[in-house]
Amino acid sequence: MTSPSLIVRPLASTAEYALYYRLANTAFAPEPSEEDAQRWQDRSLHSPDFRAERVRGALREGQLLGGYGLYGRVLRMGAGSLLAVLARL
Repeated sequence: MTSPSLIVRPLASTAEYALYYRLANTAFAPEPSEEDAQRWQDRSLHSPDFRAERVRGALREGQLLGGYGLYGRVLRMGAGSLLAVLARL
């Protein structure tokens, strides 16, 4: 028997964003709450460096199971620089 595929893609709706931040808050906050999840979502979405395509959800049969964010960083040493991407759950 084959299990349904896991699909990873950018979040596509306000409902997916709300659920993404509720799941993240439940997983990582010492005392999760709807208010904390909403505050985290508002702070993230209104950040000057926010890019919607960098917030990804993992879905199975249309249900959001979790996700991650990709954040671009530039590492510099002297005259050299290197573009790096940080994935944060």
